[in-house]
Amino acid sequence: MRLYCLPYAGGSAERIYAGWRGRLPGLTRGRVEIVPVELPGRGSRMSESPVPLADALVAGVVRQILPWRETPFALFGHSLGAMLAMEAARVLQHRHGVPAAALFVSGAGAPGPGVSGPGASGTADWLLPDAEFRARLRGLAGTPPAVLENDDLMAMFMPVLRADFAVAGQLCRRGGRPVSAPITVLGGDSDSEVPISRLAGWRVYSTADTVVRVLPGGHFFIDESPEQVITEVVRRLRDVETVEAARSIPHSDWGAGRPAR
Repeated sequence: MRLYCLPYAGGSAERIYAGWRGRLPGLTRGRVEIVPVELPGRGSRMSESPVPLADALVAGVVRQILPWRETPFALFGHSLGAMLAMEAARVLQHRHGVPAAALFVSGAGAPGPGVSGPGASGTADWLLPDAEFRARLRGLAGTPPAVLENDDLMAMFMPVLRADFAVAGQLCRRGGRPVSAPITVLGGDSDSEVPISRLAGWRVYSTADTVVRVLPGGHFFIDESPEQVITEVVRRLRDVETVEAARSIPHSDWGAGRPAR
């Protein structure tokens, strides 16, 4: 199983998920490969221009997965990454015939027509003047104060952040066909950006079951306590593995090993 992990706005998947491999339980390590999906403009793709168009960014994610289409996979994303994961799962299944085994959406309310802008705001954040945009980032508490106060660093990261917020603004209002993958929804109990009431709406996007888990923390609970997130991921992947194993047993073998009456 390959677990493709997508970052939040402005984040580097390689950095966010760097420690996940070492935190996997012994029974899972070696059976689940953590695959950070880096987006343009950060990490190892720093030299590339950020992409402000949702369909183009999703297409880039899909291109990274398709060469491994024969390997079972799941998708995990936090905040912006959750919406990208949903769209990638939809494109992979309905356009390429490659369904995900599981989908994890973390720190994001359900998208759909009429939903307000990124997170809980109703503004076009990516269009705000620099000072107001910095204040918006400060309110999310995901960017270190030292970075927000450094003009040189902000000049470097502002285009990436604006592009990501633009994509989030496009995706948060987008509905679409459900996928066959079971969905696990993770939210923070003190996340002022994504109210708990917006988590249940993800159920309409899966024809399988959807479970909602509320964890301690704010919008960036994924960074505050990654162990609790990984615990939920591993639990779900084990459930999926059990179901898939049961489906692979031929009907004629269902009674094998039972004593005759």
